[in-house]
Amino acid sequence: MDNKHTGEHWNNCNNEEDFVQDCVECVWRTTSTTPLIVYISNLDGDNVFASGVFKYTNGFDNSFITITFLHNGTTIGNPIEVCLDSCVTFTISKFNEIRVTPSAASVDLPAEGEIHLTIRYPFR
Repeated sequence: MDNKHTGEHWNNCNNEEDFVQDCVECVWRTTSTTPLIVYISNLDGDNVFASGVFKYTNGFDNSFITITFLHNGTTIGNPIEVCLDSCVTFTISKFNEIRVTPSAASVDLPAEGEIHLTIRYPFR
């Protein structure tokens, strides 16, 4: 195989100069069952790609959280439910907001967890 051809192909398929990758880690906590925004971006979301993990680490027994991805206020895909003391991985695109809604939470026993995101987007 011709190295020149392989090199050209590699450069065309893997043009990294147009993309930025950010890593976001955040602990979230709420005492209410009202949706909580745990991530919001100033980008419009059309060209955003992300993978990550949500953890639900503290809350009422048999409770769960619902994770909703949105693009300019419109839900993207199906919401994801995560049971207490568990986690879920995801890959999503075209979003600019993430909300968490606990099935139960109070001042005495808040719902708590973590979000870890690797976000990729074009930057020019």
